[in-house]
Amino acid sequence: MNIAIDFDKTWTRDPWFWRNFSLTCKLNNYKLYIVTRRSANDELQRLDNDIDDEPIIYCNGEFKRLHCERLGIKIDIWIDDEPGTIEPQRLPNPCPDSLL
Repeated sequence: MNIAIDFDKTWTRDPWFWRNFSLTCKLNNYKLYIVTRRSANDELQRLDNDIDDEPIIYCNGEFKRLHCERLGIKIDIWIDDEPGTIEPQRLPNPCPDSLL
């Protein structure tokens, strides 16, 4: 399973928590990526080496899903404080009356 986590205001909000989450991912053979809309020219603050082991994907302002797919990476779960940065907003299909 591939999991993407945003950096600014997600990872940075509680790096200790996310570092432990990262270790749990590794124990379960999940792949965790840090995905940011920043450009590669913006060096991420390393937070006392808390993210040294995680691959960082810089999207250069592009929607995150599109950028990852272009790199051949399919993300199964997104963790982001601003989901609108992942992809253009999709409206859910309305629930048929028969399911209400």
